[in-house]
Amino acid sequence: MVPKLCSIDNCFAAHHARGYCGAHYAAWRKSTPAEARTQPTREQRFSAKVDNSHGPEACWHWKATIGGEGYGQFHDGTRNVKAHRYAYELEHGPIAAGLVVDHTCHNDSGCTAVPCDHRKCCNPAHLEAVTQKINSIRGRSGEHQARKTHCPKGHEYTPENILSRRGYPTYRGCRECSRIANRKYQSKRKAA
Repeated sequence: MVPKLCSIDNCFAAHHARGYCGAHYAAWRKSTPAEARTQPTREQRFSAKVDNSHGPEACWHWKATIGGEGYGQFHDGTRNVKAHRYAYELEHGPIAAGLVVDHTCHNDSGCTAVPCDHRKCCNPAHLEAVTQKINSIRGRSGEHQARKTHCPKGHEYTPENILSRRGYPTYRGCRECSRIANRKYQSKRKAA
């Protein structure tokens, strides 16, 4: 990741605050009257981190911090939130309990990147609150998992060999793999 630098021309010091390095920030504070040093609102801070230069129909990519799963992260003043969720709530209001925000721009896009660039999209027109089950079915993982006929070890997914998990409607595990792992665990435990 490229370190953020001071916004003053020919200054290559690390960013400190408001786009300035420590020295330029201190000079700005000295030279600017207190009433002119107002803090931007959360919405202004959020908007400054979104690239919406490609128009209202295109994806608006998040330009700031990206988390490990590829989603933008934004500090809302209290905690870190996913940028696409914050964008959805700014436009549509609170997300109802039990719903997740789906990137509709990803659906049917043919995107195969991992993590997908659509996860950085903050365009409210591309976001929809849906259940986790619908989100999984629409997404690549739901289709991919549904097409599998065998587990990674080669055991067939039959109704008798499928394990499910409560609260994870699209999860399919292999009962035979679970038995084998349990036998290995028990034999190691007896040996110790």
